[in-house]
Amino acid sequence: MKVLPLAGGVAALLFALLLASDARADDDVATSASSVLVGEPFTLTIRVEVAPGAGVDIEPGAPSWGDVSVLGVRRHEVTRGPEGDVHTFEVEAAAFAPGEAAFRPAVLVSGASGTEIRELPEVRLTVPSVLRPGDPLELRPLPEPAPIGGGVPLWIRPAAALGAGFAAFALSAVAWRAFSAARRRPPAPAPEAPAPLPSIEELAAAVEADPAVGYRRVASAIRAALAERYRIPAASLTAGELRRRLEERGERWVARLVAGLLEECDAVVYGGYRPAPERRRADLAMAAELLQGAE
Repeated sequence: MKVLPLAGGVAALLFALLLASDARADDDVATSASSVLVGEPFTLTIRVEVAPGAGVDIEPGAPSWGDVSVLGVRRHEVTRGPEGDVHTFEVEAAAFAPGEAAFRPAVLVSGASGTEIRELPEVRLTVPSVLRPGDPLELRPLPEPAPIGGGVPLWIRPAAALGAGFAAFALSAVAWRAFSAARRRPPAPAPEAPAPLPSIEELAAAVEADPAVGYRRVASAIRAALAERYRIPAASLTAGELRRRLEERGERWVARLVAGLLEECDAVVYGGYRPAPERRRADLAMAAELLQGAE
């Protein structure tokens, strides 16, 4: 097998495809500035005409860019020209060496016949140096801070003392007013004694007159008795929560009794349930037992 001649032919073909070509007459490069500082971005407008359907990309690694680096491509448009496609690029670049920068932008053209690197017309820029003529290109320490003439004005010290005295006076006045207001504030009223629990006779009369109102008073009296006896917020707890609180305290029998009675009260007050006379007497008997334990 003749491997070496075949490999040499492939290498020669690739070299011919990637060989840089000169700019064509229709290619054009325009720059936004003729003088830029080192590292200062400037814009290049590149116009390249190629055969219809060919692809064009900026080739930032080509040696023809010299000391100019491509920072990015802002815009790429393709329009129809008289003999092919016109690719227009807006490229942001920067020069990184002082002096007269001469470079040729390069693009990569890919078509049916292969790929080539095309160098465009030469662009010249002036990159002024930030150093003065004759200054060496080296880092030097910053100069020592220069002293500032003058001193503290004579009026600063008296003004500062006066301001401190005024601030102390203002704080004293505020503290005195707060102390005087606290002395004039009336004492807080003593907490009202809890209302006495209704008797079982009063609850029985209320139940007979209106079951909904009567059972509401029964539930309220039971919750008040439990809150006073066990120091729990019975008025804000549901029947199930109240049962768990009592079971945690070891009052299992009381918990079952209270839960059943409160569920009965809720059914009458909110559900429209009307218990029979025998059931009412049994509910009042449970209420009387719970209220007697609170006395």
